[in-house]
Amino acid sequence: MKILLDWMGVCSLGWYRMNSPGYTNKGESDGVEEEEFSINMAEIVTGLIGRFQPEETVFAMDSKPYWREKVFTDFYSRHSEVYKEEIEGETTYYLVYDKKYFMVKYYKELGKFNTKKVSLKADRELLEERMLKDELTGVEGEDIPKGIKDLIPTYKGNRKGKKWDFDTTKGEYYKLCQRIAVQLAETHGCKVVGVEGAEADDVAYVYYQHNTASDLMYVTRDSDWTQIAMNGLFLKLFDPQTREFKELIPEKIKCDLAKKIMSGDAKDNIANICEEGKANWGEKKAEAKILDVGVDNIHEWLRENVQPAYLKRNYQLIYLANCPKKLQKLIVKEIEKKPRYNKDALTLEKYGLDVEDILSINLQAESDREMDIAKGIYVNGSDT
Repeated sequence: MKILLDWMGVCSLGWYRMNSPGYTNKGESDGVEEEEFSINMAEIVTGLIGRFQPEETVFAMDSKPYWREKVFTDFYSRHSEVYKEEIEGETTYYLVYDKKYFMVKYYKELGKFNTKKVSLKADRELLEERMLKDELTGVEGEDIPKGIKDLIPTYKGNRKGKKWDFDTTKGEYYKLCQRIAVQLAETHGCKVVGVEGAEADDVAYVYYQHNTASDLMYVTRDSDWTQIAMNGLFLKLFDPQTREFKELIPEKIKCDLAKKIMSGDAKDNIANICEEGKANWGEKKAEAKILDVGVDNIHEWLRENVQPAYLKRNYQLIYLANCPKKLQKLIVKEIEKKPRYNKDALTLEKYGLDVEDILSINLQAESDREMDIAKGIYVNGSDT
């Protein structure tokens, strides 16, 4: 068996674990967050390797800037409209994208914009009529104020993040995750696979394509990864929070993927698609249409009935097989590199960790009570 970890997802679990009720570190750190976190990650990784005894372990990394960011930028540069009107020295802008309308007033004396969504259908129709009659002035390119540009969607731009009650800054945390990945990889002889522009999702997809005849286990809480298992006979998904394997039903995976392409992915700020001349798609409407035409026919139906630009955008952003070929080749090169091994890179015993104890705990069958305790400890982990 080969194991691939969604590294930042697992790191998030190990990090927020420190704020969980009932959390007690097994190590002997002095309470410094960096050391506490190192211990947590050492325990998690050592436990997984000890329990499953993989022939290869890979840490899948996120490496900004993501290629999907450019897809977002290119799409909205072509499919956003900005208009303005000036009345008695007061400037009002109108922003349109994804069949959404916003009225944005600029208050010169305050130097700020005030945004209001145009919700009433009658008001939207009136705006469309005024645009067609050229009663509003179109604004393009560099003439669009920064305050308006900031309202146009960006990839994952809606993520506010969890409350950050730590002394370590987020920037320091991300660097720490990278450093610990290298240390633990060298300690256990693992691989760290990351390519600029690729997300861990892309690494996971390419790794599967490169190991189609191998038994694979992916450690993740990311629901997007289920689509990799759509036709996979040798892939299991393991949830590091519940410490249970996810149930993978190909028909449900196909349905969920089609539904996500139609209704979008809110956590990544991907909007739903727009059917020609009709309202946007929500989850319930998408699910009803899939049941109506059948999951095997839905993609053909979409190509015939949905605005091509919106459909193409969501396929590109959501369907993992659309990772750029050049990027896939670079990921394969990283996958094929030999793992580095340095047993002194991170001495587990340094923090008072009993490695044999970690292995035995993870190898033995856990009782229901022990599993409940584990779930309590991991309750603050986040999905990425």
